[in-house]
Amino acid sequence: MSYIKPVTMSKIRGLFDEQIRLEKLSKKQDPLERLGSHIDFEFFRKPPY
Repeated sequence: MSYIKPVTMSKIRGLFDEQIRLEKLSKKQDPLERLGSHIDFEFFRKPPY
């Protein structure tokens, strides 16, 4: 029999948690944002079939 871990409040994301996390990364000079200004990442995206 497997044990299911209960969901804690720290694991549940709120409505704006993702937006707040991205804002914090931007304030810390997120390296992906800097790379994104030099590299076209859409070039690496697979074409839809």
